Amino acid sequence: MAVSCFAPMLTRARAQFFVAIAAGIAGCRPEETPPPRDPPPSPSAIPSVSITTPSATTQATSAPTPPPPPAPSPSATGKLKCPAYATLTRQCVPPKTTPSTGGNVPAPGPYTSWDKNGCYQAHEIVGACNGISQASGPFLQSGQCCFDVCQGPVAPCGRAFVVDGRARVADVVSRGDWSAPRLGLEASGEVRALAARAWRNDAALEHASIASFARLSLELLALGAPPTLVAAAHQAALDEVEHARVCFAIATELGDPDAALGPAPLSLEGLAFGGDFSSLAVSAAIEGCVGETVAALALSRAAAACRSPVLAAQLAKMADDELAHAALAWQCVAWACARGGPSARAAVASALVVPEYDAMSVDDADAVAWRALGRLTQADMREVAGAARALVEETTLHLLTTV
Repeated sequence: MAVSCFAPMLTRARAQFFVAIAAGIAGCRPEETPPPRDPPPSPSAIPSVSITTPSATTQATSAPTPPPPPAPSPSATGKLKCPAYATLTRQCVPPKTTPSTGGNVPAPGPYTSWDKNGCYQAHEIVGACNGISQASGPFLQSGQCCFDVCQGPVAPCGRAFVVDGRARVADVVSRGDWSAPRLGLEASGEVRALAARAWRNDAALEHASIASFARLSLELLALGAPPTLVAAAHQAALDEVEHARVCFAIATELGDPDAALGPAPLSLEGLAFGGDFSSLAVSAAIEGCVGETVAALALSRAAAACRSPVLAAQLAKMADDELAHAALAWQCVAWACARGGPSARAAVASALVVPEYDAMSVDDADAVAWRALGRLTQADMREVAGAARALVEETTLHLLTTV
């Protein structure tokens, strides 16, 4: 799919983002005149728009320049050739541990693809939401199932709820109160099971987005934000409630329709709040300007390829919501940069980068059925990331030459 297929969504996004930036700057009260800004940088003088991926540390802090990646772990075998943005490391888990491709969301049980040692397959842990782009193994080491992985930063999958530098989600349990009405989806075989797991992961991430917007609203209040920003943050949280319900319903329908799924309690242990404009701007940039932009384009692409009119309509509605959330993030960033001055702008500049994305792997023969269930292939996600990267770079240039 060519980037031109994103043209309608990109046109709307560009307009909404530029308007949001103007609104963010205008949100400063007269008595809070923004500090004098530096001379507008030329495109060649803006280091933030180069195509590099921030480290995991950058996602959790406001440091303007990410530290260099650490050397490969001495325990790693070196069989994998990792891309520049990832580090070769080894991960080990006890036998019969269920795999996860994002947060701590397990596969829908019972998991049956164990090898003779009780280890899951390496491809099960590849996913943008956990930052793993490649994996090899498994092999036994000290009684544990070990994998060599290319570990990159956790890519923003929608608006992540980041605590201590990691995307946090609640476990998924059996409960029926978080499911929206069934959609009448039709599928069978391995593709159905894989899609059920993917939608289960998405449901947990959408549920976590509610907490992310709740934290944003408190941080906005702490910094004296205008009421329009606070109200929009609360509305976005309500949108994510509905998104989570839809995803839980799809996961239930494709998994075991008689065992409805929902979230377990979400741990807030270690939760911290940013107390300055720079930290607010950085978190909004990563979780919203990047994460929600990618989510909007991905959902738009999925809706276009989906066979079910009912599911396609749901995905298109979610895409519109995520686009509005991304625009809110740009407005928050513009407001925080206008209030925070050069330090906030410098911090944001290094955060507004769209990383590489991977999707759950399926055989080429199953790609049509996979897309019919609202899922995207790895090739689809690379195209989504490319379109999002170009849009974020253009909007970043506009932001840094305006604020």
